[in-house]
Amino acid sequence: MKKLAGALRTLMSVPADNPRLLEAQYVALSRQLPLMYFVLLVNTWALAFTHRETAPVWLTLLVPLLLTVICGIRARKWLLTVNRPPPAAATILATLRGTNSLAGVIAAGFAAWSLSLYPYGGPYAQAHVAFFMGITVIVCIFCMMHLRPAALTTAVVVNTAFVIFFASTHNLIFIATAVNIVLVSIGMLIILHHQYRDFTSLVDVQVRTEQLSNENLLLANQDSLTGLPNRRQFFQTLDAAMSEALALRSKLAVGVLDLDGF
Repeated sequence: MKKLAGALRTLMSVPADNPRLLEAQYVALSRQLPLMYFVLLVNTWALAFTHRETAPVWLTLLVPLLLTVICGIRARKWLLTVNRPPPAAATILATLRGTNSLAGVIAAGFAAWSLSLYPYGGPYAQAHVAFFMGITVIVCIFCMMHLRPAALTTAVVVNTAFVIFFASTHNLIFIATAVNIVLVSIGMLIILHHQYRDFTSLVDVQVRTEQLSNENLLLANQDSLTGLPNRRQFFQTLDAAMSEALALRSKLAVGVLDLDGF
């Protein structure tokens, strides 16, 4: 039981032992999460619009406004990181853990709001609620595929609410729809698991490739007998120093000692 709990805790948490993986996840999410929030808000206002004449104002206007503010703040935060150098590893880890923690809360908020609209609509409006929840979980899984715990949390929260609520309606059509969405989500999560594994493997390969490249560069710039910098490193250092001197319009002095006759 303890092993199962530990495995589940590991699966649903952001690992902190691979800084390069965290950086790659951060860069990927900075491009995908703003799109996710945009799609969520468009779907939210579309659902609110179809219930505008039957549901209370606080459900069709006030709650969507609150969700818009929350998603807008989150989307803006991620948009500001696009095409910018990643921050320190500790900042990245804190950001990803915060995103992982908020995923379940935001998913629960959207699910609770959409299901609250169900009693106020006719058959078509109720079908729109089911469609909203189904398409929402699919979009979230795709956009958060590089942060597996957040995608899993969102899928579990939305699908659990979806199945329990629509099963309680005793409507065979909605029950079949809920089962269908659950099966689709399971299939997507399996694909996500394989994609995430390939993603982490690719990051590890890049790290090993860079290490080998750095080792080769070090060997190419050292004398194999003494381990001291060789002629190649001297000229590379000289070129860099001259470029810096030209850029700063400063002077550069070079001293050369010929030890061949020593």
